[in-house]
Amino acid sequence: MVSFTGSADAGKRVAAVSAESVKRVALELGGKSASVILDDADLAKAVKGTINVCFLNSGQTCNALTRMLVPEDLYDEVVNLSVELCKSFKLGDPQDADTRLGPLVSEVQRSRVRKYIQVGLKEGADLLCGGPEAPTELAHGYFVQPTIFGKVTSDMTIAQSEIFGPVLSILTYRTEADAIKTAKDSNYGLGGAVWS
Repeated sequence: MVSFTGSADAGKRVAAVSAESVKRVALELGGKSASVILDDADLAKAVKGTINVCFLNSGQTCNALTRMLVPEDLYDEVVNLSVELCKSFKLGDPQDADTRLGPLVSEVQRSRVRKYIQVGLKEGADLLCGGPEAPTELAHGYFVQPTIFGKVTSDMTIAQSEIFGPVLSILTYRTEADAIKTAKDSNYGLGGAVWS
């Protein structure tokens, strides 16, 4: 048997190669999990919980809550809470107790994440904090600033692709039915959260 956790593209290749020798395969491939915040939720807890899970392990977890769905009329409040919390994520040496975000796994991954951030900007998402630039205080290491985008729509690349870095997209909805539709609008079905 072959068990693989990783990207969808790598998983397809593992499955194809394993099929040649008729091996059983267990695959866990990617995620773009939604965190749906309903209008009666404790916003501070919901935002903090979502961002903590999104930025866990510098965003390098397959079940990261990378899409935060919020009611349109609560958007400004959620943005304010998100930006304040984002500022508290100190980048640095993972062995330093004050560090909240360490480096990414490699230069290739850092470059990939930065390209996604640039695509988000190009496609018109609002950069609320972070960005593609290297953190000024860290000259060495594969660091990416914790990044939050607002005014993201489901058709944007950053709302559809697994970025695998500390990048959160905030999307709005009008009704709970819209929120469910948006949460399901993904090729990935790994996880999710509802706050109420």
